[in-house]
Amino acid sequence: MEIHRHELKYSLVLIDASAALKDLETRTLLEQQAMQIIGSSPEAFAGFIKQDIAIWKQVADQAKVEVR
Repeated sequence: MEIHRHELKYSLVLIDASAALKDLETRTLLEQQAMQIIGSSPEAFAGFIKQDIAIWKQVADQAKVEVR
């Protein structure tokens, strides 16, 4: 199997993030900043982001927000 450089970097970021989220001090700090830690797959996270973008796009469209 061929592994591309960007795939390797992405995998290393996921490993680092996963390790950080297992650290009690890191979890506490994030939770104190009103962040909700949810363990899921990269695919599930991508789906969440896609859905969130669609929601906020609709809000921006209804408010007639213009990007300059």
